[in-house]
Amino acid sequence: MEKIKIAAIQAYGMPGEYDENFKKAEKYIQTAKEADAQCILFPELYSCGFVPNPSVWKYAETKNGPTYRFIIEMTRKYHIAIGIGYLEKVGKHYCNRYLMMAPNGVELARAEKNKSEAYVFRRGRGAHVFETQYGKIGIGLCADNHFSSFIKSMQKNNINLLIMPHALPIPKNETEIISKEDIRRIKNNIEEFPILVSNLLGVPTIFINQTGPFSSMIGIMVICSHQNRISLAGIPKLLIMKVLSCRKFERVKV
Repeated sequence: MEKIKIAAIQAYGMPGEYDENFKKAEKYIQTAKEADAQCILFPELYSCGFVPNPSVWKYAETKNGPTYRFIIEMTRKYHIAIGIGYLEKVGKHYCNRYLMMAPNGVELARAEKNKSEAYVFRRGRGAHVFETQYGKIGIGLCADNHFSSFIKSMQKNNINLLIMPHALPIPKNETEIISKEDIRRIKNNIEEFPILVSNLLGVPTIFINQTGPFSSMIGIMVICSHQNRISLAGIPKLLIMKVLSCRKFERVKV
């Protein structure tokens, strides 16, 4: 796998606010570029915002809609590869997808969530492994990563890097049935999960979660390679790492 400096951003995509979300995204892209990152990754459904019910359908776009045009503009303007989650309408179906483009605006990957919320999104179909100039990249959207069949598929395909965009809510406040210990244990399990996957696959994993005012979207981001990990949670943050090999990272301060 070619050495690559990757930036990952845990941020809140405001529902339906494409212009504002893209405006924030460009600021993160600028920061990443100033730190000499070659690629920046956003969470699941960042473009349109995560809404786990059919009301999100009104924010769906076409294959070459606002997200596609924005990413082309940004990749060419800043000469950086970009990955971002968005909602695409295909016929009568609504598809939870993740788009990646190379620095020259050429499409690298377009993955669709397979284990999606069936009452909102189509169950995905198509590729989750993509040959790129950076190596063989696997993309698993949120729940996809949590099924053994997906992990076995990544093993079979001998990927070099796994990207794990999420919009995963977890409790952040105590209730009558949820204790502080419950919250601590859930959060710990989520943070440990990318390490487990990294150990199973023997490659770096990048777990990028949304954060923001959604009631329980606290945001967790983990970049790890075996027992080497860096974890962030809470507010929007940008983390830039250099993948030196399939087993080692170098942190870059920004």
